[in-house]
Amino acid sequence: MGSAASSGGSRGWGWMFLFCGIVLTAVSGCRSHADEAVVSPPAEAEQPEDAAGPADKGPEDNGESAGKDDGGKAEDTDGAAEKAAVDAEKNKEEAEKAAAEAKRYAEAFKCKAPPYQPGEEFIYTLKWSGIAAGKASIKVVAVEEPYEGHKVIKLDSLTESNAFVSAFYDVHDVSYSLVDLEGGFSRFYQIDKKEGRHVYVDSVAFDYEKGIAHFKRHENDTDNPTDIKALGYLTDPVSVVFYYRLLSPLKLDDEIDVPINTGRDNYILKMRVDRKDLIKVRRLGTVKALRIVPAEKIEDAPALGKGESHMWIEETTGIPLRVAVDLSFGSVTMFLVEAKNAGALKALTRSEIRAARKAGY
Repeated sequence: MGSAASSGGSRGWGWMFLFCGIVLTAVSGCRSHADEAVVSPPAEAEQPEDAAGPADKGPEDNGESAGKDDGGKAEDTDGAAEKAAVDAEKNKEEAEKAAAEAKRYAEAFKCKAPPYQPGEEFIYTLKWSGIAAGKASIKVVAVEEPYEGHKVIKLDSLTESNAFVSAFYDVHDVSYSLVDLEGGFSRFYQIDKKEGRHVYVDSVAFDYEKGIAHFKRHENDTDNPTDIKALGYLTDPVSVVFYYRLLSPLKLDDEIDVPINTGRDNYILKMRVDRKDLIKVRRLGTVKALRIVPAEKIEDAPALGKGESHMWIEETTGIPLRVAVDLSFGSVTMFLVEAKNAGALKALTRSEIRAARKAGY
């Protein structure tokens, strides 16, 4: 599954600490690689051998041997034509698949001006099998200067393990995303990653005009660039956290395509709203929430076992409240514990809680 499937062994700890968007990326969705959506050029049909008559005959050549040679050449010609037909059909199928994939990416992202405001900050606590393991935060920051001529807003994210986990696997990831101020999609993403012995900086610059995402990994004083296709607007591991805020309000049974770039890979995650809940948020109170689950699951991610994943968002704002994931090395949960300058996130009154319960929350 691209980068998600390669997360095994100790690398699973890194995935445990990546923010909720990446956690869901690792465990769910419809795997759709943009770099697989390449239209192969039509294969050239094998040219039949020269059908001209044989060279000068020797004294023992006769009509019968010539007839046999002509028959063999006819069989070769028939075989080449059959192969050309098979290749043409294969190329047609690949072209149709690529066109469908490109169309899906082009239609997946729902452009909307981001509803979040500078100064908002959300702090989460992370637990592994019930044991406190670390914290994560995401903060909205104003950006005065345009990025490549486009107005953007910045999302800063920090994910780090606590002293207990750091004793055997230290995690300290600092990342940020530049989000288009008019459409809500990612313009640039960077992560300064420190997970155990793995230390490097990844960045992705999105050039939608050219349909390319420029990925670069800086590791051991070396840059390793890779270009992949960007068939439509995308989120990244930070901006995907707030993608549901672009779509809210959602309702029960809604299905959502979540297009995301994770570095060298693109995916479209197929998610679904499967139930309504009441969630109690520390320092805030009880809020209405929608639970989001994968509509399709990936079976080829060995680090993830056969567990399930769930994400809860506040019903009207789409702000992430909680994530719960079963991994092969234990269960991981993430809880919102503090929301700063998030005026849209409000607790229910007692009467509203009673009414919500009667309404099936």
